[in-house]
Amino acid sequence: MGDSHEGLDSLSFNRISKRERKNTYRKLLLWMASIALLALATLRVFKSSMFALFPGETKWAISSFAKRHYCATAYFIAGDLALNRKRWLYDPMHYHSKAEPSISGHLPRAFSKGHTIDRYPYSPVPLLLPAGILSISKNLKILRVAWFSILFSAFLISAIILFYPMEKGRGISLSFLLGGFLASNALNFILQVGNIHPLVIGFTALGIAMIERKRPIAGGFFMAFASATKLWPGVVLLVYLFGRKWAPVIWAFLWTALLTWISSLFFGWEPFKEFLTWEVPRLADGRAFPFLAFPVPAASNLSIPSIMHKFSVLGWMAKPQALVDPLWRTGWISVVLISILWLGFSSFKRNEKNYPSSWRILQLFAIVCLAQLGSPYLSAYFGNLSFLILLGLLMMNPRGRKTFYLLLALFIIFASPLPKEQHARALWTLSLQVLILGVSISTIFAPGRWIANPEPK
Repeated sequence: MGDSHEGLDSLSFNRISKRERKNTYRKLLLWMASIALLALATLRVFKSSMFALFPGETKWAISSFAKRHYCATAYFIAGDLALNRKRWLYDPMHYHSKAEPSISGHLPRAFSKGHTIDRYPYSPVPLLLPAGILSISKNLKILRVAWFSILFSAFLISAIILFYPMEKGRGISLSFLLGGFLASNALNFILQVGNIHPLVIGFTALGIAMIERKRPIAGGFFMAFASATKLWPGVVLLVYLFGRKWAPVIWAFLWTALLTWISSLFFGWEPFKEFLTWEVPRLADGRAFPFLAFPVPAASNLSIPSIMHKFSVLGWMAKPQALVDPLWRTGWISVVLISILWLGFSSFKRNEKNYPSSWRILQLFAIVCLAQLGSPYLSAYFGNLSFLILLGLLMMNPRGRKTFYLLLALFIIFASPLPKEQHARALWTLSLQVLILGVSISTIFAPGRWIANPEPK
């Protein structure tokens, strides 16, 4: 009998040893991949920073689009107009290379040397950032470097604060995620074109995390700034409102009021009136983005309204039908409203001791990914960056090995460059839309399908 027991103990030891060796190999492989990703990320971010410093040297550009388009032209021109208390901040006449210097200052003509000039579509609140830079210097090189630094730092710090407390060793490591984010085409493309999206999505994720970690004052500030910029982060506050979580809603409201008042001290109240009476209606009915029906923008657009235009680009429909497009909008709005009500009335009434904050952060960020698809124009790289954060949250505590590798494959797909050919890009982005919708909705209503059950407390 003694020999029998010794044989069983030896067999159990061998099984444990094999399992430990597999885990050790897996950790070693992930560690090596993290080092490689961080090295690649350093190289790619360096190239993006050099492009910010030397935009004329196109060897640093990530794409031909980045060579000719710089979203921050809109922010700095609008900030210049607001600081000088010019009327009709949102009028397209200010945003072209031939704009009168007496109306728009020197910036339009200076920016037009090598770049198209974008229009400003947001509220006056985020203009505090470019206006602050302009008050220090109007040198174009300083403006570009300062703006790059703000966007990069905001995203990186937000990602570290979001993911660091979740790192438990059972899922992906923080170093791997940071390397993946910083090496991705999505982030580097946005940094090179200068859009404010990394700051907005970073602040949104950070605001959710702060609120769920019992810091509603800080979380309310980040949610207020993000919602005052791109509006769709506000769905998180609606969830809290329906869930009777009053503290984050009240603090976000107070911070919004304070940011609005501070903006009015520098810009006056006219930009706010013009935003509500002129720009918001144009955003709602699509007049603010008349180029969206053209094939090239449609192929790169992840918004729900772009789906019918993709059908046209792919030859599946002679032209976008006037009736079908509103049906897509109605379907999307219904899904978002149902998600808000579900999270508000159901998930947030569960026992918090058995329903950890990491799950709530995950579900709330999933509804953000869903809500942003309703924007009139959501560049594929913008949507990809947001979805990469959601995938990172899922990979922190995956349900099993197969789920982990599926999520990792999705992460690689969304971090990769888009096809250059128009029809291939339209088909590819249509597939990305389906994946974002499917994963986001399943995360909202059944997070346990993706991540492991919470540990008992």
